[in-house]
Amino acid sequence: MPVYASPNSMTNEYFRVLEKLVYDLDSLDDESAVRRQVALSIFQAVTTVEIFLNLYFRIIVSEKEFCGQEPYFLKTIADRRSLDYKLKNWTKTILNKELKLDSGVGKSFTELKNIRNSLMHFSSSHDTVDLPGARIQGMLNIEIYERLKKEDAVNALEVAHEFICEIFRLRGVEESAIPHMLFLWSGKPPMQLQP
Repeated sequence: MPVYASPNSMTNEYFRVLEKLVYDLDSLDDESAVRRQVALSIFQAVTTVEIFLNLYFRIIVSEKEFCGQEPYFLKTIADRRSLDYKLKNWTKTILNKELKLDSGVGKSFTELKNIRNSLMHFSSSHDTVDLPGARIQGMLNIEIYERLKKEDAVNALEVAHEFICEIFRLRGVEESAIPHMLFLWSGKPPMQLQP
């Protein structure tokens, strides 16, 4: 029997996982444990944004203004199009607005996604290392993994929040409503305004 929930409930759950990964970093004192948790935070941030995109755009194409794009959207989902495809095409095709991926938060998210990809796809690294008296073939360059630090996980969470805010802007959400939309979709409480 199906179990139903509102679409934003899943993004909230994924953001909770991401926040726990980030906040628990302060309790770790082992550099290896920190790197592992930072890598997981980056994976989780990119995954959470993609889940948000899938769910939020599903809602958008069911609205009267955008219902003509529903067949296109459903086909891209059925075809399991890549995150890169979604980033480059969905706002342009569905919202008729371009998501800038070479500046601002679009660039920040692209950089985060590229770090994630580097941590996942080591296909370009099959190096030979020459040492005195030995040659070792098939070595993996893990420099990007070794450089990970706590700040990278904090950045991943911030970029995920900022990126979905940018999608709200492209959708036409009023700036004053964005903190509340962010709360609805991520669970991040809006900042209280000072009187």
